[in-house]
Amino acid sequence: LAARSGRPGAVPLAVLAGTLPGTLYDVQQAWNETIVFGALAGAGVLLAVRRPWWAAACFAVALCTKQHVVLLLPLWAVWPAFGLRRAVAAAAGAAAVTLPFFLWNPGRFWHCVVEFFVDLPARTDSLSVWQWVPGPLATATVLLLVVAAYALVLRGVPRTPGGLLLGSGLVLAAFDLANKQSFLNQWL
Repeated sequence: LAARSGRPGAVPLAVLAGTLPGTLYDVQQAWNETIVFGALAGAGVLLAVRRPWWAAACFAVALCTKQHVVLLLPLWAVWPAFGLRRAVAAAAGAAAVTLPFFLWNPGRFWHCVVEFFVDLPARTDSLSVWQWVPGPLATATVLLLVVAAYALVLRGVPRTPGGLLLGSGLVLAAFDLANKQSFLNQWL
């Protein structure tokens, strides 16, 4: 894989990131973030070795694992190595995986996927700035930080698979910085 990507450190770096002590803690405490991390890292490696459709499959796994990964869809859609077609395919794949859960009980699905996170009161133990932002500005702060992260990524990050992962991390970090429920597992 390293020879095909032209970047001999890409695969060992992905393996290292997957075995960090924080990652192992995340596996034990919040397995879904670990799946998101692994799926995004896998997608980045697959892009580096020029397997973009397999990368789309990994991105679909990330999308159907955690709601806020949808914030990355526009970024992945405009990224040259990934593109709009694969972003749409990944979204369709994630929708296909989650459709049976929706059809089984649409009300419960909507509650667990959307209402639980939107309507839940802010937590004072969140590792974010949400609790210090005045009420009416809280949602605007989240949106502003995500837009600022997008601007930073689109303006200054190299258009490489590693740049896409870095950009994805910046967008998710901006979201976590102001999200009302950001905890250690999201930050890891």
